Amino acid sequence: MAETNVAKIPAKTGKAPGKLNIKQGLASLWQFLKEAKNETIHKCSWPTWMELRQFTIVVIFALLVVGSWMGLINFLMRMLTEALLGGSYRP
Repeated sequence: MAETNVAKIPAKTGKAPGKLNIKQGLASLWQFLKEAKNETIHKCSWPTWMELRQFTIVVIFALLVVGSWMGLINFLMRMLTEALLGGSYRP
């Protein structure tokens, strides 16, 4: 006899697959939030106050450097545009 590969059809349970009732959904959401809080508080490595202060200084310094660089490029591009178009552009 020949073999047939027929997919089995799951039995009907009366509920649409993948749907939870509201109570189960809220319970699983609450469980997820509790686990996320536990993981955030107890399993993460938090910086000390000294490290936090140092990182903040580095970020502020980087912002000043990048902001100054972008301001300089903007100024140079404006001067170049004014020189090429002749005159200043005032909106």
